[in-house]
Amino acid sequence: SPTVDWRVAQRERLIRVLEAYAILDPGIGYTQGMNDLAAKFLRDVSNESEAFWCFATFMGGSYRCHFVINPHESSRTGGRDQEGVSDRLRSLGEIIKVVDTPMHKHLSLLKSEECMFAFRAVVVLMARELDAEEVGLLWDMLIGAGDFAPIGNDGVEKLAGGGAKLFLHVVAAALIGMRPQVMACKKADDLMQLVSRKLPGHHFMAHDLVKKGRELMKISAKAV
Repeated sequence: SPTVDWRVAQRERLIRVLEAYAILDPGIGYTQGMNDLAAKFLRDVSNESEAFWCFATFMGGSYRCHFVINPHESSRTGGRDQEGVSDRLRSLGEIIKVVDTPMHKHLSLLKSEECMFAFRAVVVLMARELDAEEVGLLWDMLIGAGDFAPIGNDGVEKLAGGGAKLFLHVVAAALIGMRPQVMACKKADDLMQLVSRKLPGHHFMAHDLVKKGRELMKISAKAV
């Protein structure tokens, strides 16, 4: 059927895009979860070459470190300041510490203050946590805000909102939106199950999450 043919064709296009990216950025190659991001661009951009470069540009900025397990091995420049996904998750924990101290204390009691429970949501930019249409809207707003832009060597953001700060506050907003369930968790495993299984079921709206994320950014800025 045409549907089956389309899926086969999309899978082949996805493989080609991921193989091409592995050549472009051998420091990362292919990492699990990268297919979620590439597939979204292939759905929205019919031209395979254009889809690849959109994906590569999106990946080449501040979101690249979401796929970096060992920063020193994956650094393009060999510099020592390369971030990895664990650093990004710790940053999420620091945000929660500022904007919702009681929740952070609860996470600490569960030995989850470094936010490993949010690993999937951060790596795939909530592609599995939101409805497909909302994922597209969220990414459009992140791109529009320049959130994917890297931070320069001098520490100055190349675009306002760069360094994935908005995205991390969006994730924090989603967790705060589930606050009663988070606070009810008795073990770290409960928290992992909650975020992986129940967060998608909340059907959060991208606009609401970004609005709340921006509000949380203002709180974070005042705390600096």
